[in-house]
Amino acid sequence: MRSVIILLFLLFSSLFAGNSYFKIRGIVEGFYGPYYTHEQRREFIKFIGELGFNCYIYAPKSDPKHRKRWREGYSAEEMEEFEETIKLCRQLGIHFVIALSPGLNPGKGDIRTALLEKFLDFGSKGCKDFAIFYDDIKLKNPGRDAAEQKRTVNYLLSKLKENYSGCNLFFCPTVYAGVYGKKRAKARAYLHGLRGMDSRVISFWTGDNGSAFSPKITRHAAAQMKRILGCHIAIWDNYPVNDNARNYTYFGAYSGREKYLYRTVSGVFLNPMLDPNLSRFPVYTASLYFDNPLSYSSSDAYIKALEHFSEVEARKTFRLFADGLQYNRYVFINRKNNPELKELIENFVETPSSQKAVVLKEYFDLMEQAPEVFKSGIKDRLLYEGMIPLIKKTRNIGIAARIACNIIVKEGGGNDLEPEKARLQELLNAITAEKKVIYKDVFEPLWEAASISPSSDYVNDTSKTYKIDKDSPIPDPIEHLSED
Repeated sequence: MRSVIILLFLLFSSLFAGNSYFKIRGIVEGFYGPYYTHEQRREFIKFIGELGFNCYIYAPKSDPKHRKRWREGYSAEEMEEFEETIKLCRQLGIHFVIALSPGLNPGKGDIRTALLEKFLDFGSKGCKDFAIFYDDIKLKNPGRDAAEQKRTVNYLLSKLKENYSGCNLFFCPTVYAGVYGKKRAKARAYLHGLRGMDSRVISFWTGDNGSAFSPKITRHAAAQMKRILGCHIAIWDNYPVNDNARNYTYFGAYSGREKYLYRTVSGVFLNPMLDPNLSRFPVYTASLYFDNPLSYSSSDAYIKALEHFSEVEARKTFRLFADGLQYNRYVFINRKNNPELKELIENFVETPSSQKAVVLKEYFDLMEQAPEVFKSGIKDRLLYEGMIPLIKKTRNIGIAARIACNIIVKEGGGNDLEPEKARLQELLNAITAEKKVIYKDVFEPLWEAASISPSSDYVNDTSKTYKIDKDSPIPDPIEHLSED
C-alpha cells in the first residue's frame, strides 16, 4: 500500500513541474461579473507564464456555459478560441483546465454523462486537465448531497483517465473554507460525506477563515482539511479579486500565507481582479512568494514590484499612486492608503500654515504630473492601459488638493475665494464622475476644511456586490447549508 501511495505522489509531482516549493502555481479565472475576452486572457497567460505559473483554470461564474447553462455546448468559434488558448498554454508549459459548475442548475438528464461529453469535447482540442465546481450553492441534505458529488467526481476521474492517463481533476466543494468546529454539524456532515473520494483528486480550499476571504492560511489548518478529505489540497486564494467591490483596485502585496504552506498543499491558485491588466501588480508580488516562501517579505515584494513595473524617474510618483490602492474593505489584506500623506494633511488642516502647504504641494506636484510621467515611466504597457482612468483621477485630485490648500491658507484673510471654490467644486465633480476608487479616506479632510462637500459617491463605495443569481448575494460557505 505504501509503495502505491509513493507512486501516486511521484506521478502527481511529475505532472506539474513547479519549483522546489509549490508544485502548482495557478490562476483561477473564477470571479463573478464580466470575464476576460479571448485576447485579454491570452495576454494575461503570457504574463503569468513569464512569472513561472504552470496552471490556468477557466471558470468565470458569469459565463452561462460554465455555470447556469453548463449543459450547452460552446460554439465552433468559441471552441476555436479555446483551442488557441490551450496551444498557447502548452507552449508556455501551462496546464489549461476547463471547469464546469453543474450545482446551480443540474438540469434534466444524467449529469455525469453530460459532464463527461463536454469534457471530452475539450479533450479533442488538446485540453487534458479538468475541474468540477460545486461552490456557492445551497445544500438541502449535506451528507447525501456530498455523497452524490463524490460519486460524480469519482466517475469523471475514472472515465477521463481512460482517455487521458495523465489528466488531473480539480474539485471545488460546497464547503470550501475554514475547518469545521463543534457547532458546524452540517459542515461536518457534508465533508464526511466526501470521504472516499478518489485520492488523486485535487480539492480546493480557501483557507483558515470560515469565508471566501482568509486573512491567513496555515499548513496546520490545511493539513486538517487534507486529512478530512483524504486527497490533495490546493488553495483557492481570493486575492486580488475585486468582483465584490468592482470600483476598487488592489495593489497591496501578497501576505498572510505561512512560509511552510507548501509542505502541505499541492498548489496555490490566485483569483485575479476583473481587469487582468491591473491584476499584474499584485500577482507579481504573489509570484515572489511562490518563488521562495521561506525568505518572502511582503514589504520587500511591494518594493520589488514598484521597481519591476516602473522606471527610476517614475518610481516616486508610482509609489504614491500604488500607496493609494492599499485599501479594499472586502479583501482580507487591508492596509491604510497613503498613511504618511494622510498624516501630513490632517496636521495641516488642524493648524494651517504656508510652510506646511509647501510640503504637501510636493506630493500634489507628483500627482499632477502623473499622466506625463507614467506615459514613459511604466514599463508594462498593459498595466499602464489599465491604470489610465486612475491616472486621470490622480491628476484631478492633485490639482484639487493644491487649490484646497490655497483656500485654507487664505481663509480669513479678506480674499475673494469664490472663484477658487468654484474651480475646486468643478474638479471634485470630475473626480466623483470617475467611480474607480483611489486615495480613499486620504483627501477628505482637505475638502471639508475648504468648505467643499463632494457628492456622497466620492465618499462611499458604490461598487456592485457580486451575486450568485439575480436574487441572492453570495453566501458564507457554512451558513448557506439549508435548514430544510
